[in-house]
Amino acid sequence: PVRNQAIETLRILAAFGIVAYHSNAPFHNLAYAGLIVFLILSPMVDVRYNWGRPRSVGQLARTLLVPWAFWMAIYGMKDVAQHSPVLVAGNPVAGILMGTSQHLWFLPFIFVALLLTNKAKVWCPPAALFWLCAIGAGLLAGLAMAIKPHFALAVGLPLLVLVFIQRS
Repeated sequence: PVRNQAIETLRILAAFGIVAYHSNAPFHNLAYAGLIVFLILSPMVDVRYNWGRPRSVGQLARTLLVPWAFWMAIYGMKDVAQHSPVLVAGNPVAGILMGTSQHLWFLPFIFVALLLTNKAKVWCPPAALFWLCAIGAGLLAGLAMAIKPHFALAVGLPLLVLVFIQRS
């Protein structure tokens, strides 16, 4: 399958944004948009470009949950070595969802999102599912702004991605 190079470029820029955010680089709050771009892109790209190739639970697990488990083990060993709580904030639910680092939550989240979109492909037309994913992405972006209001600009930019992907 042919990849859309504009979307691949957007993914690279989003990855740099995430690194910039975590490194407190200048404009790091704006760089938070990188995470929101990934939240928007993952299910929408799957619906838009992988409609005829649904991935099995096993394929998704190998792609997303195996790396999550690997890094969960690495961070867990670090926590044990440093005599720190192994689960995030000592909370078992957060520990299961995020793993042993707050930065790992993205992988199980995207696993569930892609699993749901794959199941929805059976009963929902492509355009409708695309827009359902877009609405879900908008709700996530709104949640990000509610949690951290200074991210409003960072959220506004990725929402332009919706229009871009729809036109691609």
